[in-house]
Amino acid sequence: LTRPPLAEWTRVASISAATAAVSVAAPGSGYRHVVTGVVASYHTPTSLAGLLIVHDGSVQVVRNDVYNNLALDFTHGIRCADNGVAAASLATGGAGIIGTVTMRGYTVQE
Repeated sequence: LTRPPLAEWTRVASISAATAAVSVAAPGSGYRHVVTGVVASYHTPTSLAGLLIVHDGSVQVVRNDVYNNLALDFTHGIRCADNGVAAASLATGGAGIIGTVTMRGYTVQE
């Protein structure tokens, strides 16, 4: 039985020439994060591909190529481990290229 969300959250990071990364800190024992979606993009006039990774703690749960932009919605959510950190990162696009990653979800008590 899962209780209603305690808190909804959205994390956004934009950075040039480096890995764009976001995370939600461990919520404490008896709580877990549920990732409901991730959006990743490169701001460039030319075609560019990179790698998006979503983590449940140190475990990769999503690994997807991004060609300029990508939006993933997880209908049932990615349920992180009890007291786990939820994180997402988008590989660097190179010099002068801005990469943006957005991760959204909620935290529940179980």
